[in-house]
Amino acid sequence: GLGHPDTLCDALAEQFSVALSRFYLDHFGFILHIGRPIQEPQIADLHVRMKEGCALGEVRTYIAEIAQAHLSAINTLWRDLLAGEQKVF
Repeated sequence: GLGHPDTLCDALAEQFSVALSRFYLDHFGFILHIGRPIQEPQIADLHVRMKEGCALGEVRTYIAEIAQAHLSAINTLWRDLLAGEQKVF
């Protein structure tokens, strides 16, 4: 029923998931993998579309630098969330 603890927990988890997804989109431009423990997120999953004749090896370092630049804020993100300096809802 509506007041059952499982129902309440499921509703809370769903609301948290939606809010966290919005936060990820706002701050990183993508949604980190949901369904894993929150302290062990899948950080990145990159798909690269190359021009014909261009080898991935030629741009691998550049792609890694771009990904690292966007992901560098994750270390402070969790501290900011816990300190209440970032809005989740």
